[in-house]
Amino acid sequence: MFRKNIRHAVHILIFFILLCIVVLKIEDMLEHKYSAGKYGDFFTKDTGYEVFFMGSSHVQLGVNPMELYKKYGISSYNMANSAGRLAVTYWTLVNAAEIHEPELVVVDLFLLDEDTKTHENINFAHRAFDAFPLNRSKWRAVNDLFDDSGDRTEMLFPFAKYHSRWSSLDEGEGIVSSLGFEFGDALFSGAEDPGNVSEDVLPKDYTVSMEYAERLINFCKERKIDVLLCYIPCTEPLETQVYHNYGYVLSQKYDIDFLDLSRRKDIVNYRTDFYDADGHLNLSGAKKVTDALGEYIDANYDISDCRSSEQSGVWNGFYEEYMKTYAERLKGLEAVSEYLMMLNNGNFEVGIYLDGSVKESDYPLIFELIDNLKGVSLKTFERGETRAEAKIEITVRRSDTGETVDSRSFDLDK
Repeated sequence: MFRKNIRHAVHILIFFILLCIVVLKIEDMLEHKYSAGKYGDFFTKDTGYEVFFMGSSHVQLGVNPMELYKKYGISSYNMANSAGRLAVTYWTLVNAAEIHEPELVVVDLFLLDEDTKTHENINFAHRAFDAFPLNRSKWRAVNDLFDDSGDRTEMLFPFAKYHSRWSSLDEGEGIVSSLGFEFGDALFSGAEDPGNVSEDVLPKDYTVSMEYAERLINFCKERKIDVLLCYIPCTEPLETQVYHNYGYVLSQKYDIDFLDLSRRKDIVNYRTDFYDADGHLNLSGAKKVTDALGEYIDANYDISDCRSSEQSGVWNGFYEEYMKTYAERLKGLEAVSEYLMMLNNGNFEVGIYLDGSVKESDYPLIFELIDNLKGVSLKTFERGETRAEAKIEITVRRSDTGETVDSRSFDLDK
């Protein structure tokens, strides 16, 4: 009888173990893949990340870790998320630091005017947190960010949200991400510089986002992590710009740097460097902002050069994956304006044939985009040096390998 009961108990235990395995497998199948795509390399690659870039989608599309690695040897990860309030940014850092503790955290102060912890659409929170393991830090984050018990359950156990998604399993939900950076491969040429409010004009209220900015700074100081506050160029109107001026207050209060790149008019071109009407940077704008941040970090912080470290092989692998993806996105473009925008890449050599009949007065944006390639090895062919029949033909090679990436001709009117 005793042995029979033991066998019965073992069978029950095995059943529940198998049930747990099945449930976890189904949850993995059904969950939204955005978060996994965003943080995939952060969890799976055997390397460290000395710099975290935190903030909203302005950072997500505006700071490119691979360009930082190639030019400065900085090992970094873009931890920013769409609609990322400072409360979400703070808890993202708390969870991420348990996996890789950085030497420097760079935080963009866009959305400092927000007086809420999260966006009203909970899907943005899923993007930020789903990939993180269920542990005490994630439990604390969810319980702080959400008051509704249903929302808390959904965030801690995403299976509760995704159980009905069988019909959409084959929908491509991943993102094109390189160490958390998203490719802004479109061009919005209608962006306008909003100007800047005076540095001494400060907000009259104290928002929830300001509170969490200070919590983030204190979290870093307790762990001897450097903090760099920044503000990335965008199209934010003057009336809300006063909130990012609070960065000057935080800089003095905590003895940390605040780098307001929006006041430097030599960085972005509002005709060539924006992805959309919402003020997000495209790949050209991201390259310029990344260069400015990299130059500042390299000059002011003690960050090691991983190009000469034991991890260089891993990082070179990252870079090859990035350049492969970059080339694929480039070759998939049909509009010459977007194609020229994407050519603003320091690892390209570009040859351009432009027919003599093409006048700047007829195609001002095309000429501006060509002029935008100042950091690229550029050769402009005269008539007779090529057999091209199109009014513009472009050849792109990698400057490090000499490999031909693409060769295309375009209709200038598309």
